[in-house]
Amino acid sequence: MAVPVAVLTGDVLDVPADILVLKYANGPHGADGAVATRIGASFDLAAGAHAFAQSKGKIKAREVLSLGVGRLREFEYSQIEAFAVRALEIIGRERPDARTIAFTLHGPGYGLDELASVDALVRGIAAGLARTPVLSVVIVERDNARAERLREFVRQFGGNASSIPASFDQFNGSVAAEISQGRTYTKRLFAALPFKDDFRDHWDLAIQPASHECGYICERLDHEIFTGDIVAEIKNRIQKSRAVLALLDEFNANVFLEVGYAWGVGKPTILMLKDGVEAPFDVRAQSIVRYGRLRELKDRVRDVVTALDKQGAV
Repeated sequence: MAVPVAVLTGDVLDVPADILVLKYANGPHGADGAVATRIGASFDLAAGAHAFAQSKGKIKAREVLSLGVGRLREFEYSQIEAFAVRALEIIGRERPDARTIAFTLHGPGYGLDELASVDALVRGIAAGLARTPVLSVVIVERDNARAERLREFVRQFGGNASSIPASFDQFNGSVAAEISQGRTYTKRLFAALPFKDDFRDHWDLAIQPASHECGYICERLDHEIFTGDIVAEIKNRIQKSRAVLALLDEFNANVFLEVGYAWGVGKPTILMLKDGVEAPFDVRAQSIVRYGRLRELKDRVRDVVTALDKQGAV
């Protein structure tokens, strides 16, 4: 049985629901922090703990459920799926009268692959709904373009944009399921690029889609989100990847740090640079993928990754 779902474009503060589900990852992040500040709640939850808080009319959702998930860097795809299952189990047990539940998408805001993240979230929602009857689920996304991509994902099931299948089996034909490699997430690429709005389209329209077309998930790292030892997290992400895609535009210091580490551990590295920009001395002798328009960037990244894949280099 399919369960009604809506993907809404907007702010989580303004979405009516019985319960808004949020995570607490050893501190407030993004929407989690904005909601906590608005309703005056301090969750401070250990991994595995949860707490409800009344919104008192300060946001449109009647109540907030926050789940402690531990460190943000460890909250990956399998954990996102388990998070959704656990949230709905808690609601079924402690708030059985709740009928409209709102979720946000976790992962892309701190560098995880968008398709793998939504696949994990929707799988978790489907599994949780098998045991917790509600009337509808809302996935809230502030970014217009991403919200439309989420709607397209849901559209793969049942031929419309308003239902989630009740069985995992119905997810297996999706592109997201294919790139997740049986939910093992082993075919990963790491993108090193400036984390600035100027390069948002490079990521959304070229680098990540090209990776998906080659059968890979693609991740990056938001240096502003992570706290603590950022170099350790760079190493962690690159070591998990099969290759690194590095956008050299603006000669960003973080990008060159990531390229240097990738070279040091022997990861295949694809260097990308806009036409007409002279390559810096350090990489001038290396093969560089040149591009003009974003469509060219996407095509060339796809071709290079496909070639490396066929050679067994990634």
